[in-house]
Amino acid sequence: MERSYLQPEYDILKKGRSYEVIKAFRDFKNMPYEVGDRLKFIGFEFVPYESGLSLFFDKNGVERQLMLCVRPEFQQQIAHNLIEYFQVL
Repeated sequence: MERSYLQPEYDILKKGRSYEVIKAFRDFKNMPYEVGDRLKFIGFEFVPYESGLSLFFDKNGVERQLMLCVRPEFQQQIAHNLIEYFQVL
């Protein structure tokens, strides 16, 4: 899928690098990310009017969109502290 509009870096995440989940969490869609999951970062986009952060990863050849709502009552803690959730491989 065409993703040239995505930004290549967000916080600790860099396009083309692989990461391992080191702390389990659920995204805005309630999708689980478990300790040990390995993901390759593709890029991100942010939708300010919804505080929506979309992180795009490749997991075993399948694109995944990790959606976070960057508001205190949702996933702001995750979005602002990615180093607690991901480790570069």
